[in-house]
Amino acid sequence: MSNLSVQIALDFVECTKEQKERFLLHLEDLNWKPLNPNKLWTVEFDNSKNKENKLKNIEQEIINAKQISKLYELDYMIIADEEIYFNQLT
Repeated sequence: MSNLSVQIALDFVECTKEQKERFLLHLEDLNWKPLNPNKLWTVEFDNSKNKENKLKNIEQEIINAKQISKLYELDYMIIADEEIYFNQLT
């Protein structure tokens, strides 16, 4: 078992200040840590066994935050170890 550090880069597309605030509040509620709140967040997992499952959970929480905040579109990138995952939610 090893620790897993994941960074999430966000690019908000055409959103209001309120939408962005609701989105970021959801991330804070998950205890994700902002490196730059509008752009870059980090998540740490201790003794992480299943990296792929953790990444799916992160992606699901990004989808949940988008729905809660009613964002129209969000581009994001998940960086884990030496792998990068890009996605666009519309």
